Amino acid sequence: MLPTGVIAANLLGLKGTVLPNEIDYADESRSDTISLQGYVDSNEYKALTEWLEYTKSYDQDHSILDEIGNSDTGLDMMYVYYGAYTQEMVDKIDEIVEKYDLSLHGNMTTFDTTEAFMESVAYGDFIGETNTTYPGYMYEDGTFRFEGDIDNNENNETFEGTVVEYDSTSGNLEDYYKSGDFSDGEVVIFIPAGGSNEDAVVADISSGELTFVPYDGDFDIRGYSPTGFQFSYCKNGSFDYVSLNIGNIDDYTEWSYETAGGITVNLAQSTSKSLIIVELDNAFVTVNVLEGSDGFSVSELETFADSIDFTLLK
Repeated sequence: MLPTGVIAANLLGLKGTVLPNEIDYADESRSDTISLQGYVDSNEYKALTEWLEYTKSYDQDHSILDEIGNSDTGLDMMYVYYGAYTQEMVDKIDEIVEKYDLSLHGNMTTFDTTEAFMESVAYGDFIGETNTTYPGYMYEDGTFRFEGDIDNNENNETFEGTVVEYDSTSGNLEDYYKSGDFSDGEVVIFIPAGGSNEDAVVADISSGELTFVPYDGDFDIRGYSPTGFQFSYCKNGSFDYVSLNIGNIDDYTEWSYETAGGITVNLAQSTSKSLIIVELDNAFVTVNVLEGSDGFSVSELETFADSIDFTLLK
């Protein structure tokens, strides 16, 4: 069944998602964290707040965790997902779930291909042709998260192919290629973060085996880097434990925006981060764009929001 609509953009905006912060930071070093589950008046927000407060005070010297070490705790994985490592923590989770009338996520599924992932979370390609998505994970209750890239390269019309910026210290090129789910014949160029044309390589499968050859084209890869994003979709009625650090909340500019698909979203932007927040009738969505106004304009953020069809989400 398709979602019947969305709730109007929350008047509290970004500030309505900020979690309690007991640390009195100096203005220049303040760091706020937001809920990815709902606004301050939701049970999902309240449950996360209580769990975070509990974990801050529990086993503060890590003596219990150190004693357990790498031993099997014997706990159900559904509780381990929340960071539980003792029966006391399990009991607290059960208490929170009952108190706020929520349910646990259930089992988690990770996906090997983008195609399989998208088929499981949406009724069609909801993220848009100009964006690259990577397979993520989904819980039994429908909550899911994944990462992707926004192709905001002004010279894209002169280049046929895909440029992937990768972390050379994490994983290898073969893994990056396989996770990208690229089409046959697609030109895929890999460049390490901070690298230049001289560091770039092209994926080559012409021999029947995957190899990587030095890039010798004319396209200036040094002037191109896709903007990464993280997509979080939290089902209403579920107890979720993930939060997001956004820096100083006072550094953000916020506004309400109606997308090309007619969905009203809350947009927010600092110099280093951009956010899209939308309260669907069955879930809470937060899109964290890993670039702010210093490199990602208001127009680009609104265009990215236009490219997402929230009505296709399951």
